Amino acid sequence: MLCNIFRFCEVPYSNYKIFDIKTIQIEETIIRVLLRQRWKKIWVSPLSDNLDAMLQSIEFLRNDRPTSISQLVSRPRKDFRNFIRDVNTLAEYIFEMDNLDKPVKLNQILHEFETKIISGNAHWNHINFRSYFSSRNFPSGALADLVVGSLFSVLCNWAMSPSGVEFELQMVDLYGKLLGFPDIFLTNSPNSTGCGVTLSATSEGVIMAMLTARELMFEKHATNRTERFDVHSRLVAYMSDQAHSCHERATKLANVECRILETDENGSLRGTTFEEAIERDLEDGKIPFFYSLSFGSTGVIAFDNLKEISGTCEKHDIWIHADLAYTSSVLICPEYRYIIEDIEKKR
Repeated sequence: MLCNIFRFCEVPYSNYKIFDIKTIQIEETIIRVLLRQRWKKIWVSPLSDNLDAMLQSIEFLRNDRPTSISQLVSRPRKDFRNFIRDVNTLAEYIFEMDNLDKPVKLNQILHEFETKIISGNAHWNHINFRSYFSSRNFPSGALADLVVGSLFSVLCNWAMSPSGVEFELQMVDLYGKLLGFPDIFLTNSPNSTGCGVTLSATSEGVIMAMLTARELMFEKHATNRTERFDVHSRLVAYMSDQAHSCHERATKLANVECRILETDENGSLRGTTFEEAIERDLEDGKIPFFYSLSFGSTGVIAFDNLKEISGTCEKHDIWIHADLAYTSSVLICPEYRYIIEDIEKKR
């Protein structure tokens, strides 16, 4: 049962009452209800003030669900930011389940899944869900998870799962070719300088890149443990104010300083701003070592000016980590590959 009625579907919407439908901005609202193995759609026009139409839609949901999810909260925009912080409501709602410490029949598990998990979830595959990515919403992906889950393999290294690792390398190469990446990024290439791996999330990739860059700085500037501590205390990572929060979080995990730099009117970090920040830190005895490049930020799809920044990174031996998590799929179209032009020359 997939139903998120408003754009801000992350909000727990159970156990509340409608006070004034006009205080909520409704944009292309489509309520999908899976009923008797068939899809029924109710459409309310964008920015609708038709209270009767909305209440009719809500009544439809109320009558066709074993439990009610139709009691929605309506709050003015100025109160919305404070309201979404109330996470305890959803937590208490989900975990009011009986017999968690006892075995139950499958029918009861499925019933509780539908009535307590589905009705309180933010459905990423809903047509009106506009946060982050919907790229994983494919039947083929669900089937692949089913097959992989049946093996219970652990791909720590080649010896633990030879065919799994070999298949991973083949698939990563295939994806790299699909996006038009240069040969140096591909495994089965005479010009290869490494290979790609699959990770569970972008955040994991950021922290891995930052830890690798940090280790290279240790090798370059430190010869013993004491010097490592000194170098570690002076390392600085840079990113724009449009970078995803996982980049700043990575600096906390790596225990290095973070510089968030101001962007221009287009959300792009320019070379002069970056160079000035580098010079200030060098004067203070810091060691610039890492730069998180926004290549299509998740907020406004902003692109940092790589051509202006790359020279500074090369000059000071700064690792460039390109974040293409939000926009990489556009590289499938050759006409957009200019955004990664000469990326093989950047470290």
